[in-house]
Amino acid sequence: MSKFNKDQFEKNAEDELCENIPLNKTAGVSLKNGLFEFHFEKESNEDIIKLAAYKLNCPHFKNDIYWFGYKFEDSAGIEERSSFVNYIKGISGNIREDVLRQFIELPLFSWQKKFDTYNVDCFVYPCAERSQLVSKMIGIIGECTQHNISRCSFESVKAASIAVNHLGIPNAVKSGKFESLKGNNILVIDFNTRDSQISEILKTLNDINQDCNIFVYTLIGV
Repeated sequence: MSKFNKDQFEKNAEDELCENIPLNKTAGVSLKNGLFEFHFEKESNEDIIKLAAYKLNCPHFKNDIYWFGYKFEDSAGIEERSSFVNYIKGISGNIREDVLRQFIELPLFSWQKKFDTYNVDCFVYPCAERSQLVSKMIGIIGECTQHNISRCSFESVKAASIAVNHLGIPNAVKSGKFESLKGNNILVIDFNTRDSQISEILKTLNDINQDCNIFVYTLIGV
């Protein structure tokens, strides 16, 4: 179990360990003349990022694990990816509130035959104050689910290094907060799968509950 790390999670979305899930909606974002254009009813060959969903066939996990959100196309360059991430976070430019809301909502309703927001038993998410965008995601998702849903936040501690930022083990894991998450359908929420605690969360959830569906929703996927 200890061998399942962030790199393994990111690699899974690109190899045979993943099963693509058909969606009942399509969406994409293209970059034209320096401006991002959002398409919520179609996708095109010019899109740099598209709606996607996968079932992760992880041999070390007893639970069924699914990921959904938006995934960059292979044709998207590093600068395009960085620019879009900064734009969606509000760092560069101001994205319209209604566009951002629709961008967040669409993945939730794109494959409801498998994932139904009203059947989610609990959320797992980073502390809201860490990211305004994740806080907005949590608020919008909360409107689409049961009001009495169980919630558990985790704290990610960044320790700066010369090369990269290393994310430590969530305090929620250390303190045993996850022990109460015994529902059948658990939704893990974060902005992206990189620089996150998702792999550690999946491992912990699998340790305490081996009879549930785990859904991972990140706006930006692997």
